[in-house]
Amino acid sequence: MIKPGAGFREVVKETGEVNANDVLVFLAGTNDIACNERKELQSALRSKLRDLQSRRGGHVLVFSVPHRHDLPRWSAINKEVQRANNENFILCKKFKNVSFVNITNIGRRFHTSNGLHLNSLGKKFVSQKILELVHQLANTTELVLDPIPLKHNNVNHFLGHNLMK
Repeated sequence: MIKPGAGFREVVKETGEVNANDVLVFLAGTNDIACNERKELQSALRSKLRDLQSRRGGHVLVFSVPHRHDLPRWSAINKEVQRANNENFILCKKFKNVSFVNITNIGRRFHTSNGLHLNSLGKKFVSQKILELVHQLANTTELVLDPIPLKHNNVNHFLGHNLMK
């Protein structure tokens, strides 16, 4: 499920039923930090990870909040991004089936001209990272990979098709 512009709490709320073969990817938090809601982000993440652990549901990939290239490195928001990522990293280490994926400093060239959002190169980088991590999970656990049909420009594509080789 993709929810552009949603806050972290809204993103994790929509996960639905999760089984042991599922991989959840949380790539959110920029809006929360910009609205001075870092603590709410952490609370929502902690709550969702506890819930998933109690139900033994799948593996979770928590991506770091990217650095804001539209603001100076020393800005209050970028300092909050760094603080949130440090806290999320520590939190993720407490859960067995959770991996923290650090993309904080992937670089300016992966962002749009305004410096806030990922551009197509950045999205491709993140997508490739997800595929690599799911592939690693499949090789180290009994994770069953079924392709996920995606609709894009009236053409069916399959996420994970290169994992089936």
